[in-house]
Amino acid sequence: MESKTSTIGAGAPAQAVAAHAARAGHPVLVSNSRGPSTLGDAVAAIGPGASAATFEEAAAADLVLLAVPFGAVPAVGRRLGDWTGRVVVDTTNQFARSDPYRGFADVSPLTGSEWVAQQLPGATLIKAQRRVRHLYGSRSPAPGRQPGRLPRQ
Repeated sequence: MESKTSTIGAGAPAQAVAAHAARAGHPVLVSNSRGPSTLGDAVAAIGPGASAATFEEAAAADLVLLAVPFGAVPAVGRRLGDWTGRVVVDTTNQFARSDPYRGFADVSPLTGSEWVAQQLPGATLIKAQRRVRHLYGSRSPAPGRQPGRLPRQ
């Protein structure tokens, strides 16, 4: 059985990670809040192996990349309700608003990761470091390196 990776969110950070997964031979489902019909450009940018999906299809993948604004996480969590059995890689940054930057979202006494986990009840959550400069992760491996692996910087 072939494992599937998906993104909830289709911005540049999601596309960068999805492109690496697709180049490594993993089918990638890409979703956003506006639906599959709006994802043609994102899917084309990711390349072969990527396809547009509904939120529900993306949420059912073996590995789900959460790549939405921090403030959108509660709405994502409510769309599915029970996240039991799902592995979610959280790439969110704890910004109250990022464009323009408005500082960090205060979710105390919780950490940002604890708060995200509360919004996705039952999920196994993996926190990924996300650099604001998302293009760092979009570079292809250096010649001679194993496909599917990020180059050392």
